[in-house]
Amino acid sequence: MRPQALCCLLFLSFLPSFILGQQSDIFLFDLLEVAGKYELHHPRLLTDFNPNGYNNQPAFVDSYTLLVSVAPADDLVNTDIFRMDLRTRDLTRITQTRDREYSPTPSQDDRQAFNCVVVDLENDEKQILWQYPLDRSDGGKPLIRNLEGVGYFRELADDWVAIFEVGTPNKLWVVNKKSGDKKFIANDIGRCLQVMSNGQLVYVHKFSEDYWFLKKLVPENFTSEIIKKTLPEAEDFVVLANDAILMGQGSKIYVLDQGGDNQWALVEDLEKYKISHITRLAYNGINQLTVVNRK
Repeated sequence: MRPQALCCLLFLSFLPSFILGQQSDIFLFDLLEVAGKYELHHPRLLTDFNPNGYNNQPAFVDSYTLLVSVAPADDLVNTDIFRMDLRTRDLTRITQTRDREYSPTPSQDDRQAFNCVVVDLENDEKQILWQYPLDRSDGGKPLIRNLEGVGYFRELADDWVAIFEVGTPNKLWVVNKKSGDKKFIANDIGRCLQVMSNGQLVYVHKFSEDYWFLKKLVPENFTSEIIKKTLPEAEDFVVLANDAILMGQGSKIYVLDQGGDNQWALVEDLEKYKISHITRLAYNGINQLTVVNRK
């Protein structure tokens, strides 16, 4: 049994990639669509409570509540999960364990729980999928038993979960969390796994050094179709409510309108906000976008 998550309420005081954590900040923008074009307004830094620390992998629980992976500046790999109320700017520490928790994502089946990747330090640092209650009432449970090597994940329909398996090469699988059935999809994928409004998984396939493609997985037969070549060396993106795709590249954010011309168009260059290396993006489903800037 893994240690129970501890309860600790913080008020804006105070936290990696899987190999080593890097200093990063999370910014919040208002995302508006005006005359068919997207605009970003009102930037604010969300992670001034943890300067020079690891602040990453934001995920919206609801329109105004964010889960984030956090580690302090003096120990960038010792991550725990925090919940942030964007209206009050209060923080709640969800986990405080000896293990490392990453990639918190609200559970599809239980709105009072979230899933995350855990690096189990007492079990040869195996990377497993775990589910915690948001109210910190117990230490949680495995989301999928006997599954290791999980780098990233995304829940799909009908009990399937997309799994980025760490390795050389890394692999994309879909695994059924009830039956344990496992289907291989592709090698050499990106870390970002997103879902469109029709339930199709969107991922990056790094076909070669020069050709990276956004692809969508058709769940009925688990075949993949190309959406568009990615921006050069870009792999972090988010899918909006209308299935438009925002992707970060350096200091810039671009949009791909799948229902329009299906071409990348610049939304904004965030260099003026001292954002120079955009990684993770998260969208609240309405009008707000979080942007992770790696320092």
